[in-house]
Amino acid sequence: MFDSIQRTWTWLFLNIHIVFAILIVFGIGCLVGTIPIIQNFPFPIGYDSINYYLPTLYDLNSNPNIGGELFPVYVFLVYIFYLIVFSDLYFAYNAVNIVLYGSFGVTTFFLIKNVLRQSVDKSILFAIFVMFQLSTLRMEWDLHRDILALVFLNLCLVTINNMKSLVTNKFVLLQYICISIIYVATIFSDRMIGSLLIVSSIFLSI
Repeated sequence: MFDSIQRTWTWLFLNIHIVFAILIVFGIGCLVGTIPIIQNFPFPIGYDSINYYLPTLYDLNSNPNIGGELFPVYVFLVYIFYLIVFSDLYFAYNAVNIVLYGSFGVTTFFLIKNVLRQSVDKSILFAIFVMFQLSTLRMEWDLHRDILALVFLNLCLVTINNMKSLVTNKFVLLQYICISIIYVATIFSDRMIGSLLIVSSIFLSI
């Protein structure tokens, strides 16, 4: 256990610039997600928040079957977070959305750095550029399932790319398990992103 902790600290020391890059991108993403919530508080933002997410979350206790609707991963994520950390469901909903957009920025950073093989500085700039696009800003308002699916999609692509550098069967098996879990989570997060992942996988396998 001591050796694993020592290796972790050694990795952090050697890759301190990557750690700072992650914190910068995550912080900017969380800030972007926080500003509209503060401006509109206590009112929710977006059509889907009022007509789908919040009613579904508030009804989940009284009607557990509602969680069995199509593509429920986001709803379960918010509700589990609410049960573990928060006493107010609306605050939990906003907190998850803020962290989710920050996570989207981080996974975009890794996608650009590892898959497209750009430098850390360029990856930071590209990730910030993507987060400030009008389409992604629109998604951040109330299309939270799409953001979650994009996070899973980015993680899936980064994990597949990292498999090329593995040599031991132990880590290859672990990577296959991780990819399978992320793959399923992507499909059940959003139908559009899930379909895109399936079609891309079919073409890549040919």
